[in-house]
Order: sequence, then structure tokens, then C-alpha cells
Amino acid sequence: MKRSRWGGGLLAVLLIVCLAVTWVVERSQKPVCRDLTRACEAALREDWEQAGALVGRAEERWQQYWKLSAAVTDHAPMEAVDGLFAQLRVCLRQRDMTAAALCAELARQVEAVAEAQKPNWWSLL
Repeated sequence: MKRSRWGGGLLAVLLIVCLAVTWVVERSQKPVCRDLTRACEAALREDWEQAGALVGRAEERWQQYWKLSAAVTDHAPMEAVDGLFAQLRVCLRQRDMTAAALCAELARQVEAVAEAQKPNWWSLL
């Protein structure tokens, strides 16, 4: 009986920790996606200063939570996001309209990193 209580308690603690990690990862990535979407719009308007500022803020936030995300997510999408940030910096420096497309792609990749942590029924199959 004692083992059943310990096992149940351990499962409850694991569930709470997993839900907390999911919440933190999702909450940390939402502002990054929002800033990248706004940067995309600014780049389409050719407002390069605002686009650069928004991308800088998004990248800073991404780097702030990078280690936490790396501890709990797949590294392939994270490496893709890092590579897209590098490409985006070059495009913004050159004032290239490709920056808008890169911002949109980057926002989607960051969103995918956050969505990968959400519990869903198809992950259980």
C-alpha cells in the first residue's frame, strides 16, 4: 500500500513538472513570435529600423530561454531557428525584402518549438 502511494505521488509530481515546463516554454516563445510577425510587417513597409529593433528584441528573448528550451525540446528545430536568425541579420543589414519572408518562416519555426511541448492525444499513440 505504501508503494502505491509513493508511486501515485511520484506520478503526480511528474505531471505537474511536465505541465509547468510546457507552460514556461509556450509562454517564453509567444513574445518571440509576436515580435517576428511585427518585424515581417515592418519589413514589408520597408521600415528597416523598426524591423531590426523587433528582430533584435526577438533574438534576445530567444537567447534568454535557449538553454531551457534546449533541455526539453528537440535540437533540430532550435538549430534551424538559430540559422534563420543569422540569415535574417544579413538580410536586414542589406535591406533585402527577403527579410520579410525570413521573419515569417522564423516565427513559424519558433511557434513549432513551443507547440512540440504541448500535450496532445496523437503523441500518446
